[in-house]
Amino acid sequence: MEKCTEKERQNALSQLEKINKSAKAVPLWCSRTATSPQEEPRPSSGQGEGWRSGARVGAARLRPNPRVVLRSQEEIQEVKEEGNLEALFNSLDKIVEEAKEQEEPAWRPSGIPEEDVRSAMVPYLLKHRAYLRKVLKEKEEENRKLAEAVLAGRDRIAELQRLIQDRKQAWQVKPSHLCAEAASV
Repeated sequence: MEKCTEKERQNALSQLEKINKSAKAVPLWCSRTATSPQEEPRPSSGQGEGWRSGARVGAARLRPNPRVVLRSQEEIQEVKEEGNLEALFNSLDKIVEEAKEQEEPAWRPSGIPEEDVRSAMVPYLLKHRAYLRKVLKEKEEENRKLAEAVLAGRDRIAELQRLIQDRKQAWQVKPSHLCAEAASV
């Protein structure tokens, strides 16, 4: 594709304007005028009658109405300014230039929404799965270390309980032994 010239852009804008205004009753670009000011258009009966009292008068001509043309040019300018069309056309030209350099064809939808979504989501889901596996390994390692710490703590508690029991037994005095010592004093 080639870059759009200013004339092509103006043609595109005029086509856009025609489409937008086609629903209105007043014609935008041309006004229908009869060949003379007194003539009024009338429907033909199909028997070769003209527009007025059976006389054949020249067909109506289409000619530009200067007021309508001026108004339409102002409206086109407003549309260009409101829609920022110059920037849009420039971005379109840029996209076309970039597309020329692209070697592989652009992605097009297959028509099956599930497949289209799947093709877009699979790379994301694979990355997310890899991330979740990494987090899982980290959590499993952390849990393993905590389990080892708990087991070591239990062993230490059991050892301290044995030590306390041994010292308790060492400090306990048998009542018979205590009575014998008291009598000797």
